[in-house]
Amino acid sequence: MRAIQTICSKTQFYPLIFKNFKIVKTRGFCTCTCHEFNKNDILITTFLKPTALTTFHTRDQKKFFMVIEPFYRYYTNFSYNNNDKDDKNRPLYNKFEHLIKSKDMDESKKFLRQNKFCNNPQDAINFKNNLIHLTSKEVLEAERIIQQHLIRVMKSNLEMDPEQIPFIIDRYKQDSFQNYLKSDNLQEMIKIYNEEQVDVLPRNVGYLFAAYIKGDNIDGAFKLLENIYLGHFKMDGFLFQIEKYLTPRELDIAKYVLKENFVKRVKPNSRQFTAHLNQLFKSGLNIRAFSLYEKILEYGVEPNEHTYGIFLSGFFKNKKYKFWFRILNDITNRGIQSSIIIYSRLIWAFANEGRIKDAENLWYRIKRENIKLDDVIYRTMMNAYFKAKKKREAMHLFNRMLEDPEIPVNEKTYNLVIDGLFWNNSRETAFKVFEEMKKRNVLPNLITYNILIRGLLYYKNDSLVMEILQEMKQSNIQPDVITLTTLLSRFFARKDMESVKRMINNFEQYGIKPNVNTYETLIGGLVSIDDLTGAQIAYKEMINGGVSPNIKIYRMMLRLHFKQNNLNEAKENYEYIKYLKITPTLIYFKTLILGFVEARELKVAQRFYREMIAQKIKPSIPIFKILINGYIENNDLQGALKICWDVKKSDHIPHDPELKSLCREVEKVAKSSLRENRKLSF
Repeated sequence: MRAIQTICSKTQFYPLIFKNFKIVKTRGFCTCTCHEFNKNDILITTFLKPTALTTFHTRDQKKFFMVIEPFYRYYTNFSYNNNDKDDKNRPLYNKFEHLIKSKDMDESKKFLRQNKFCNNPQDAINFKNNLIHLTSKEVLEAERIIQQHLIRVMKSNLEMDPEQIPFIIDRYKQDSFQNYLKSDNLQEMIKIYNEEQVDVLPRNVGYLFAAYIKGDNIDGAFKLLENIYLGHFKMDGFLFQIEKYLTPRELDIAKYVLKENFVKRVKPNSRQFTAHLNQLFKSGLNIRAFSLYEKILEYGVEPNEHTYGIFLSGFFKNKKYKFWFRILNDITNRGIQSSIIIYSRLIWAFANEGRIKDAENLWYRIKRENIKLDDVIYRTMMNAYFKAKKKREAMHLFNRMLEDPEIPVNEKTYNLVIDGLFWNNSRETAFKVFEEMKKRNVLPNLITYNILIRGLLYYKNDSLVMEILQEMKQSNIQPDVITLTTLLSRFFARKDMESVKRMINNFEQYGIKPNVNTYETLIGGLVSIDDLTGAQIAYKEMINGGVSPNIKIYRMMLRLHFKQNNLNEAKENYEYIKYLKITPTLIYFKTLILGFVEARELKVAQRFYREMIAQKIKPSIPIFKILINGYIENNDLQGALKICWDVKKSDHIPHDPELKSLCREVEKVAKSSLRENRKLSF
């Protein structure tokens, strides 16, 4: 095994990041150690087998496949920028400048090849630094020729992996910008950028910004910053990149420009900011959201009640209570009186979490702070009570609203109360409120009638449903897709196919286009009554109408395929939702596994079971039972035993006696079978 020792410049050896080096062992081919040799260089010792290929990993997990020895030689076998050598080569530099000025590009390329200039990135930068008699346009042309020459040299090097080339050119561009900055060639740098003939990489924006600051071009600096996306902008990192090129005065100006730019662009109540913040919470990026909150305060942007509400509800929804309490305390400590909007969001969040006591505490806090109540906060608190099955408390608040002449009681309030009463088993009270609504000249709207129809269908009161539909007709309120879909679902449940046909015709009669929920009801209903042909026709009609199926519809089509014993279509159904990047649900996997178990395709069922686990979907008790019984029916004791082991890992056994008994029986039979096999072996 050979040993190679190389002293290498930190700035030259691009693909590695020289911080916190450890011994790197790669596929048994080599061992590489890196030690700091002096301030600028490192000592690399590599022990490798001849012609061995290896993989280097940087801290950001990028991979570079390369032949070790030629790679070192390529990066390190050239001399540093030497003043004596530069003086010696001055006539050659002048000749190249003359070729560029005369626009003889072919001769310029030939000149670089013949004199073996610019054969590696550092050499190209050194060469370019010595071109001191060119204008900005001529420098740009020289840059283009040098870059083309550098790419050609690397491609012609058989020992160079093609995957390295884009990375090397990327670093070369960055170093070129840094070099302009170091040499105070600021106007050259800015002119090249303004002519928009050079792609400015995100990492180079900082160097351009520094050039504008050093050149006292504040307007140019502001204009440049407009292209930085809000979510990716980090002031500390930006300043760290450029502070070594700026004087203390210039650094203060840079901080001022960055702060003013941030304050100008961050408008807490703007749609852009709200959309960005909601996306952070939706993606679970809670730490980034809190960093954004701290950044707002640091830069002097005072969040308004809308912004505070978004932060509070977002952290609460994601169960990041530490951040939630921090912001709530900030509101109190900063002497900001919490508004109705903030409290409404908090009560709504507590209600969704089922924390009615916390919601009540906030309600009492509102009253203590003498904040004027409005209809929004009343509706929010009533909704919390209805969700907690506290009908009496909700109705108490409703009556207080009716008694207060300053609080409007509109159709939104009545709709909430009627809906809440239905789901709290108070059908008669719901109708009393509906009648009172009309007496107070609050006109019921389509949402009101849909709530009534849905509630009455739940209680199987079909005669009253017909009366409501007749009242809608008299009030010139046409049913919408929700109304007809709700009725369609009820008629399927009753297996009243005449009413189903009539309701389907009503869609065309009222000019209402069915939505995905309509097709979900229709296809599911047809499959349940074994009208498989009708279900397929409805599915094709949905696709042709431009309505995209949801996961529930794909599950219903799975049932259809299994009923038709079309197993290939069932497999394609799953592959298609994977292609569409639709996340399968637990009940979808249950349908899939059950279908293949009933078809005695245990291997396929097992594959989908493992795929479900791989997607971090925990199997349910019915799925475990389906698989265990399937293996038992197919006399596969080993397969059943493996599922029982999975059951033990999932902690389902203590919660389901039947599953516990089933697994015990499997283990008992397995032990008995093992004893029999041992006796036979003797």
